[in-house]
Amino acid sequence: MNTQVNLEAKTEFVEWFNQRWNNRMGAIDGFDVAFIGALLASQKSSTIVEIGCASGLSTAVIASLQEQISPARLTSFDIDDRFYEDRTKPVGYLIEEALPHPSVDVSIQTGKVSLDVGEHVSDPIDFCFIDAAHKHPWPLIDTLAVLPLMKPGGVVVQHDLKMFLSVDFYATGPKILLDQTPPKSQIRHGSVASVPEFKNLKTRGRDGNIYAIRVPEDYRQLGAKLCQGFYLGWDVAPSKKISKQFADRFIDFLSLHYGPAVARSFKIGMKRYNSPIRTPAPSSEPQGHATSISRKIVNKLTK
Repeated sequence: MNTQVNLEAKTEFVEWFNQRWNNRMGAIDGFDVAFIGALLASQKSSTIVEIGCASGLSTAVIASLQEQISPARLTSFDIDDRFYEDRTKPVGYLIEEALPHPSVDVSIQTGKVSLDVGEHVSDPIDFCFIDAAHKHPWPLIDTLAVLPLMKPGGVVVQHDLKMFLSVDFYATGPKILLDQTPPKSQIRHGSVASVPEFKNLKTRGRDGNIYAIRVPEDYRQLGAKLCQGFYLGWDVAPSKKISKQFADRFIDFLSLHYGPAVARSFKIGMKRYNSPIRTPAPSSEPQGHATSISRKIVNKLTK
């Protein structure tokens, strides 16, 4: 079993990646690829899961890198069936252009969420890459949904840590999840061995935008710490509120795998931050009267 990707394969891979990557995709960049490659080489994974396939760039990357390490099964899940950036293309369209990976069996499951993983993956998961919805609490939800399916010692990789710094694509999910993760379970970008040949991969110039969580022997203890994130403000868009159907299903899942305390934290978060938007009732005061009151207040404050 190889634990290093050979130089010739790396060179071919760098050319392949740079021909297809662009900054508009929202996909992993060169820094992220180097991190993922180093983790894959150290994990010797046989069962790999991805949540959030999109174009399939990261799926193709993982398959190509894993091909140089050991045989594996890679299953990628996406709630959509069309690529969000270009609706004329199906989810995972770049898999067709991937470098040969005969020993890595790749399948894509569309119309699925993280709670559906267990229905399609029966073996314990060694490596899980999550790059789906980034608004809090979705990264936390996706992580708690896969933890019971993970092999102890496996890793859950989270992308887009630095979206909380973004103006146009603000999201706090990956950051809040990391903040709840015990330091001993964190794997940060600078803590894994670098891959010199990957220095020529295209990047956004934003290092440290990815991290991983090492799964302990008792995932329930980790879940009990992570779930505290549900108490913190959710930034999920009003148009993408968590449905009651999904919430009920997730609560049942949490109760079964983690116990009532973890399920309760999600319920409290739902009550605080996910309640339906209420439209204010029309005022019974005449418009002119309301305006005059406002003017009196302004006049008083400015005297």
